[in-house]
Amino acid sequence: MSVCPNCGAAGNGEKFCVNCGTLLPVEEQAQPVRQAQPQPAPAPAPSQPQAIPVQPVYDQPGQAYQPAPAPGYAQQTNGYQPAPAPGYAQPGWQQPNQGYQQPDYMQQGMGYQPQPGMGYQQQPGMGYQGYQPQMQSSYVPEPKKSTNGACIAGFILGLVGIFTFAIPSFIGFIVSLIGVIVAFVKKQKGKVLGIIGMVLSLLMMVGMILFMANADKISEALDSNAEGQSFEEMLFNDSYEGKIEIISETEWLEKNSGSCLIFEADDNFKYYQDYRDLTNNYYTGTYEIYFGYEAMDVIEQRYAQYGYTSDSLCDKVEGERGVSGVKDFMVLVIHNDGCWIDGVNTIDLKWDNVYMGYYDANKNTMDLEFLESGLNYKFIPHS
Repeated sequence: MSVCPNCGAAGNGEKFCVNCGTLLPVEEQAQPVRQAQPQPAPAPAPSQPQAIPVQPVYDQPGQAYQPAPAPGYAQQTNGYQPAPAPGYAQPGWQQPNQGYQQPDYMQQGMGYQPQPGMGYQQQPGMGYQGYQPQMQSSYVPEPKKSTNGACIAGFILGLVGIFTFAIPSFIGFIVSLIGVIVAFVKKQKGKVLGIIGMVLSLLMMVGMILFMANADKISEALDSNAEGQSFEEMLFNDSYEGKIEIISETEWLEKNSGSCLIFEADDNFKYYQDYRDLTNNYYTGTYEIYFGYEAMDVIEQRYAQYGYTSDSLCDKVEGERGVSGVKDFMVLVIHNDGCWIDGVNTIDLKWDNVYMGYYDANKNTMDLEFLESGLNYKFIPHS
C-alpha cells in the first residue's frame, strides 16, 4: 500500500491520490530481510513551511498565481510537509516561490509602451492618446491652363500686317482661326488674342482689296496734275459722271404730288404740275447736278443762307448713311426763268430752287429735300 507524499492519504493501488491528485510512488516488492546494520541516526530535517494554496487573483498587480486547495485538504500553517518521492519532480505551480507570473502589461508601474511609428501621438503631460489616423486630402489641384501658341502667333501677324500693307494678314487670319478653335477644344488660354488677331487681319485684307480696286484713282489723286480737286473728288469722279448722265436721260415722277420733271438737252428742264398733262402748267429753266464733297461745297459757298457748311453736311451724311454715303449725296439746283400757263409765261423772274439728298443707283430713285420749305420729295422714273 502506497502513501501520498503530499497529504498522507493511503492509496489502494491507484497511480494518483484520490484526495489531492498527487502522483503516488510505485510499491516495491518485498525483499528478503537482511540483518540490520547499525546506521547513524539521520539528522532531523529542518522544518519547511508548507505552501498555502490560495485562489488566484489576476487583477491585482504584483501577486503570484496561487492554486486552489485540493478538495478535503486541510490548510496547515505549520508542520512537516513530506518530501516527494524519489525521482518525482514537483509541478512548477506547486513549487514555493515559483508561482504564476503576471504578464508585463499587468505588472504594477509598467503601463503599455507603444512602439514608435504606430500612429500614436503623445501629447505633452497627457500620456498617449488613442490612435489618430492621418487624414488624406481628396483635393487635387487643377493643372494650369496653357496659352495657345497659334493664338499668340495670329495676334502678332495681325499687328505686323498693319505696318506691312497686310502682307502677313492672310496667314495671320488662318493661324488665328485655327488657334481659337484649338483653344476652345482644349480649354486653353489665349482665345481673346486669337479673336483680336482675326479681326485685325480681316480688316487689313479688306482694306488692301479696296486699295487695289481703286489703285488707279488713288494714283490720279496723288498726281500733281490733279490741281483744284480734292482726293475724294478724284476718287469718285468716274461714278459721279455716270450718275449725272443717267439722271439727265430719265423722266422723273414725284410720288406725292404727281408732278413730272423732265431733263432736256443743253441742261434745260421742264417741270410739269401734273404728269398726266405734259402740254400745260409747267416751269422752265436750266439745271445743275453735283455729287459728293463738291455738292457740299456748293451749298456752303453759293447758298450760305441755308446755314450749312461742308463740315456740318459731312457729319449729317455720315450720321445718316455712313462714310460711303458721301458718294450718294447729291445737290440739284434748278434755275427757273418762267412759269407757263396756257402757253403764257406768267412770271417774268429768275430764281433758284435748291434740293439736296441722295441718289440710289440700285433703285434709280432720288430722295431730295427742298431747302426753301424743308419738304421731302421722292422721284422715281416715269414710265
